[in-house]
Amino acid sequence: MSLPDDAIAIADHVIWEQGPGGLRQLRLCSAAGSAVVTLHGAHVTEFAPAGMASLLWLSGQSHWQVGKAIRGGIPLCWPWFGPWSGPDERPAHGFARICEWQPVASALLADGRVRLDLRLPIPPAYAQWLTAGVGAELSIIVGAELELSLQTVHSGSEPVALSDALHSYFTVGDVHQVAVDGLDGCTYVDQCAQGALRVQDGAVTFRAETDRVYADRGPSTVLRDGSTGRRIRISKSGSGSTVVWNPWVAKAQRMADFADDEWPSMVCVETANCLDNRFLLLPGNRHHTTLRIACEQE
Repeated sequence: MSLPDDAIAIADHVIWEQGPGGLRQLRLCSAAGSAVVTLHGAHVTEFAPAGMASLLWLSGQSHWQVGKAIRGGIPLCWPWFGPWSGPDERPAHGFARICEWQPVASALLADGRVRLDLRLPIPPAYAQWLTAGVGAELSIIVGAELELSLQTVHSGSEPVALSDALHSYFTVGDVHQVAVDGLDGCTYVDQCAQGALRVQDGAVTFRAETDRVYADRGPSTVLRDGSTGRRIRISKSGSGSTVVWNPWVAKAQRMADFADDEWPSMVCVETANCLDNRFLLLPGNRHHTTLRIACEQE
């Protein structure tokens, strides 16, 4: 059930705004950091620790309209990841990122952080693609760090295997000077080499189009940006995969919602459960895929 706006707003902390394309959004403000959440997709489009610019990248060519995914920020991929492989036509990365979510609660926590809880009303057109009783909720907590917890709930009677991802895009000064630590020794599927299996040797660096799904249950990775001296720590739980992506030149040119010259300024490091690391959800249970983002200067 949708709550009235004033039941969600908290003066100076949870503020209703009209975003690009007229999409409704909420600005979450704490003394230590702030974020913007667009109800379309429950999409975090900005997160800035106090005194910093947003850590999240957004394309200047992004669609800001109903039925289209926002390019950048943190899209929610659910209940599947990647292109749909079945015989019928379905949206890539599921439908959570192109649906309107409902805010159900907000709070100013005792430690000064701000929390917002949302749920996904499943549109009838999409309900046929889900096992009965499966739903999605999202909790967002904003302080010096950003925490997202995507919760898949199951009140039905049949076990179900699902994929998901918190598809975080990060702003960088120059992708050529970026390295991602924490994946050394992990096996990954190289989507740029017909799904070849490889093993990571050292830090991940970028010299061409990169699209890799790592089998990674480690607690965190660190994105080091040599051009800005910034280190972004990406911590996670409930996740068996880490996806690392940059489209480089040719793919950026093929994407209508991605400007040709934007690829050097972004890197995706995604908290996911996909490919062989989907999760099995039993009736009466819920699965939490949780992401925490923190930043420090070197």
